Amino acid sequence: MTKDDNNNLHNYTNAKVQSVEFLTCSEIESSPSLLSKQQSLLLHNLQHYGWSPISILVSSGNKNNNDTTKTGWIRPPTKEAVLQVMKEQDPNDTNSNDSRFTYRTAESGGGIAAEPKESLELKRSDVVLTQYSSSSSSSSLVDEWCWAMSEIAQSVTQLLELPSNTLLAGQEEQTKGTTSDNNCLDLLRVFSYHATPDGPQLGSSPHTDWGSWTIVWQDDVGGLETYSREHQQWEPVPTAKSNVSAASSANDTTCTAAEAYYWHCIVHVGDMASLALRKNSSSTTTDNTAPESLLVEAPTTSSSSYYNYYWPSPEHRVQTSTTQKRASLVYFGYPPANTSIRTIRQRLKDWKSYCRGSPLPLSEYYLLQNQSSSLSSSIDGKGATEGQLQEYFEKLETLSIQEVIKEKWKQVQRNH
Repeated sequence: MTKDDNNNLHNYTNAKVQSVEFLTCSEIESSPSLLSKQQSLLLHNLQHYGWSPISILVSSGNKNNNDTTKTGWIRPPTKEAVLQVMKEQDPNDTNSNDSRFTYRTAESGGGIAAEPKESLELKRSDVVLTQYSSSSSSSSLVDEWCWAMSEIAQSVTQLLELPSNTLLAGQEEQTKGTTSDNNCLDLLRVFSYHATPDGPQLGSSPHTDWGSWTIVWQDDVGGLETYSREHQQWEPVPTAKSNVSAASSANDTTCTAAEAYYWHCIVHVGDMASLALRKNSSSTTTDNTAPESLLVEAPTTSSSSYYNYYWPSPEHRVQTSTTQKRASLVYFGYPPANTSIRTIRQRLKDWKSYCRGSPLPLSEYYLLQNQSSSLSSSIDGKGATEGQLQEYFEKLETLSIQEVIKEKWKQVQRNH
């Protein structure tokens, strides 16, 4: 294979994953077919590839009240704002930090060495946001970001017309001003990745996400990569699009001015969503009534190592830059804490998903692997055969989501 051939392959899969744009303004009302088309594209991307770019406006909920932007939309973050929030964290002075936040300097999903990053966490259930505010304090910004990304996650679930309270908690209960939901495990993590002058390093080791949906915003430095199982290589994920220039008037409520408020994100299918949908989808793999646009094409060659997986949980990683810090926001959406994967599968039995292909092998799910450096854990699917993993999964799917996540967090923490 020539170098040019390799470069063409490098972006082949990502070129097929089209961006999904939702215009939450008058254009949707006048063109409902546009919304239907974008819904189909989102469904297609998540079913076939396990991830999708999405551009969406997030309502502040106070369009006619005290919204200082006069547009009704929450602005997306900037790299400068994210890095400033991280700069203000002091791990040695707990009194100066917001008690709702968890600041981490050590973490690794693979191996023992700490990854070159720091993170700040806020649980969705701890968000305090009674009204939209233009305040630039760290606490208010992180609250806003968490709220906005939770709205995006909820929108994905609603656009896919999934039953409420299955893959995400509080689909109907979470409203503006909600400050607690004990059944909600959703979490926002604010990341700052250090530059590594001696060469690119793994800022986040290869992994799949454990939950339902993961919403990712990253700055224009990039670094997020997905593993193409079709071509057996890593491929870069598009960065956030540049917002319109600062000259755009925030008082103009037209769609053109609203471009400054678009959140350009990536949606990942998590392990729990993929596992919950694996049997439901397989029951429709031979359904000839499915729209052709929503069906996965078969491999073109029998020698291809790519299997047509449906609802795959994409393996991904982050590479650091040698010259710049990288900023990102990652919102992890989980099923309700007191439910189980088995219960979710039962609730989804009547939800029809059109696709052809095979379920992702259980060995691909990091949820079923022991990510502990000591390899001593009650959850241990690492290195097992597919049959052993199936037996293990049948036990794990009966546990509450809260039990599973608690164990997984133990596995990835490192003492440095």
